Amino acid sequence: GRGAQEPVAAAAAGQAHEPGLLLEGLVGWVSDVLRLGCDHGAAFLENPDKRDQLRALSDRVSPVAGHRYLQRVLRARAMGETPINKQLLFESLLVQWACVAAGGH
Repeated sequence: GRGAQEPVAAAAAGQAHEPGLLLEGLVGWVSDVLRLGCDHGAAFLENPDKRDQLRALSDRVSPVAGHRYLQRVLRARAMGETPINKQLLFESLLVQWACVAAGGH
């Protein structure tokens, strides 16, 4: 989220994990960013222990771009049970996130 790791390297690191679990975590994380973008004091978060980091990200993510990205993640999660190339899936999502977090679309 902070851009500290290259998306391709992060995707490679994700290969050791079940895609469904990673995508479910990503849904919660992006949802929290969007909640905090609307209300910095949001009462419910999936990741309350990361509130400060997620709040800092929420200031950089436009609501429209964030919701578009969440839709992409939800579609990817729906494909998680199919035989997909996990590396390419995660690379795509992480490159897209890098654009969204940088203020792009």
